[in-house]
Amino acid sequence: MKRKLFNNYVTAICTLFKITKVQLFTAKKKPQYVGARYMLFHLCKDAGMRPAEIQLYMKEAGYSIAHSNVLYGQRVSQEKTQIDEYYKTELNKLKE
Repeated sequence: MKRKLFNNYVTAICTLFKITKVQLFTAKKKPQYVGARYMLFHLCKDAGMRPAEIQLYMKEAGYSIAHSNVLYGQRVSQEKTQIDEYYKTELNKLKE
């Protein structure tokens, strides 16, 4: 069930950021890709997924990530919602 939700979030985020799934799951540090991944982590956390689950789904998609990086991405995304109203609005749209 959560895997399906994860995949739905991936599709929605790729559309929002105008990137492909391949780009989302590459190790490149382009701000566009990093921001998309952080938003994905935030959405997953809000949906009740634990960091270990997120790591598993990311690894299945071809992107290995450390537990601490998932937590960091969630924290950065959470902070961004407090200072960027557009970001917060888009995040809430994706939750629906």
